[in-house]
Amino acid sequence: MRNVVEVFPSLRRCLLIVAGSLLFVCLGMYTLLEGHGVRAVICGICGVCFIAGVPAGIGFLVLSIIRKPLLKIYSDRIENYVMLKNRYETILFSDVQAFETLKINGVKYVIARLKKTSKRSSTLLCSAYISHVEDLCELLNDSIIKSENYFFNAN
Repeated sequence: MRNVVEVFPSLRRCLLIVAGSLLFVCLGMYTLLEGHGVRAVICGICGVCFIAGVPAGIGFLVLSIIRKPLLKIYSDRIENYVMLKNRYETILFSDVQAFETLKINGVKYVIARLKKTSKRSSTLLCSAYISHVEDLCELLNDSIIKSENYFFNAN
């Protein structure tokens, strides 16, 4: 039996994203319908643009409720759930140079820097829906070292 570490979306963060997006959409609609002038129309349109956060947040909220992991970490690979494709993408630790955290506008991401032999240069693993991103990045980098040691000891 294999040891698998599963990473689930944070229920609290999913609820906050859905609630915040709904609030901005409602305020944008109100401003758009009741406001007067160009500034009110522009603010209303910007508020309505938050409507994209609602289905994304609801999708991750459903994943959190049904306990479907966003990441599955095995001893030799990681499986990343891609919501738009509704399947897992497999990344072998032998293809990964390092895992890094990236902060964009206050949101922390985990990036897999792939080796030059790979088809891509990097892959985004997870986003704001997971808490403790630094600990996850450290765990993934330790998994790379363990998988390299296993590979060299097996030969």
